[in-house]
Amino acid sequence: MGTYFNNQYFQAFHPNVYIFDLEYVGTGDLSTCHIWDIGVIHEMSGASFSVTIDPDVRPLPKPFSEDFIALTEDLLLKRKAVKFQDGWSMLLKW
Repeated sequence: MGTYFNNQYFQAFHPNVYIFDLEYVGTGDLSTCHIWDIGVIHEMSGASFSVTIDPDVRPLPKPFSEDFIALTEDLLLKRKAVKFQDGWSMLLKW
């Protein structure tokens, strides 16, 4: 569901606009997908947050296509992946 924001509405809500991106792995069926990255930016200030999540599923599913990044154990280690609950707590504190 979407809502049309004209300029007046957007200006009123602009201080509270956050844009987020979720990356996930799975079979393509959303009920079997697991979030592995959360990114958020506060549109007005440009402040950003990012955390890599260990999706807690093994073996790690292959990407849907070559257009998606391949999630590997090395990537999770390099990005210091955390458990979902810890990442969510970090986001809420941010």
